[in-house]
Amino acid sequence: KKCERKRARAAILTAFFFSQANARKARQQPHTQTALAMSSGDESSTAAAAPASAALPCSGSYPFSERFRIPFAEVFAESEQCYATVNLMPMVPGHMLVIPKRIAPTVADLSVHEFTELWALAKRVSEVVQQQYSATSFTFAIQDGPDAGQTVRHVHIHIIPRREGDFAFNDLVYQELESPPPERKPRDRKEMVAEAQRLKPFFC
Repeated sequence: KKCERKRARAAILTAFFFSQANARKARQQPHTQTALAMSSGDESSTAAAAPASAALPCSGSYPFSERFRIPFAEVFAESEQCYATVNLMPMVPGHMLVIPKRIAPTVADLSVHEFTELWALAKRVSEVVQQQYSATSFTFAIQDGPDAGQTVRHVHIHIIPRREGDFAFNDLVYQELESPPPERKPRDRKEMVAEAQRLKPFFC
């Protein structure tokens, strides 16, 4: 059953990303935001093209594994080697992701520099999220490999703002992280872009 839940979750995400890509082609708008690029040859070059100190461009994307990409419009903070983005299916308001720009399936695949930057950016993001979403605590989570519930083969930190009574019991957060309940649906892209644009000024 655990494997079936993982496969079902991965299938939902894949189907959603395919639908977004197909919609973009149908509208013939090359700059429409989408989280999928099935070409696997140039993720690293795309990530390296954006200097850490530069303003985030309105088109383009960063890799989120060899299969998926995150459009710049949904990125609200970055460092030299990592970036922070809003979440497609947040568990609670303010649930964010911090991701390395270079594809790395597990923590062991990260350099020491990347690992340090990943957590440094996670700290900065949590400080802003605490203020903007009235968080009193945080759950920081990495599902490091398939047997830990990882469905996207790329290291990423879940930053989940917490408040008293937000889950029926505290460890339910980990169950819902691995197996989203059916009522949790993918968000509208415009909503995600708007959230990212609202957060971006706090990291300038």
